[in-house]
Amino acid sequence: MTAPCEYELYLANNSIEEIFMDWRNVMPKLQKLDLRNNKFKYLTHQDLMYSSVFIDKRGRANPFDCTQKLIVDLRYNLIRGIEVPSSMIMKNEPRYLGADVYGHATILLDNNPFSCDCEMLQFLRLFNGDIVLTSELFRTEGKNWVLPAKIDIGNLSCSEPESVLGKKLTDPEEWMYHLLPLSGICAALP
Repeated sequence: MTAPCEYELYLANNSIEEIFMDWRNVMPKLQKLDLRNNKFKYLTHQDLMYSSVFIDKRGRANPFDCTQKLIVDLRYNLIRGIEVPSSMIMKNEPRYLGADVYGHATILLDNNPFSCDCEMLQFLRLFNGDIVLTSELFRTEGKNWVLPAKIDIGNLSCSEPESVLGKKLTDPEEWMYHLLPLSGICAALP
């Protein structure tokens, strides 16, 4: 008899502030990671990357036994932004990256106090699929063993600056009147 491919980890309301590497890399049967109502303030690019294989004792990559999707629920936290360093992104072109540019994980970000500042522009490009996060392993050895999660922003809205307080990141008018001019300002900054 094989172990079931369905595990859920409920850690809501626990004052957790970071996503632990174990959750991303060594829990292949995890289907739901409930981290709602914790104290996450900022996510790094590593928080968005999830292992798609496990490495056996001989150093060979093996796909996870379970092919289910993982939901990482980060709704109702204190997340103000996501670090998307230029060195960790590539233009999303299947001819370079292959068809599977996203892994099995989806991150839910609704209802966080997101800051719509210069760093937010890279995040929006990532969300819209113009760019994709890559791992160091892919960039140096061409191995897609660690893949980025899909991002579901739901009703994520701006908490600052005041000019866009409460505006949804998916609203096209915000792109036209605030976010596009912001890109020009951000490009001029050192």
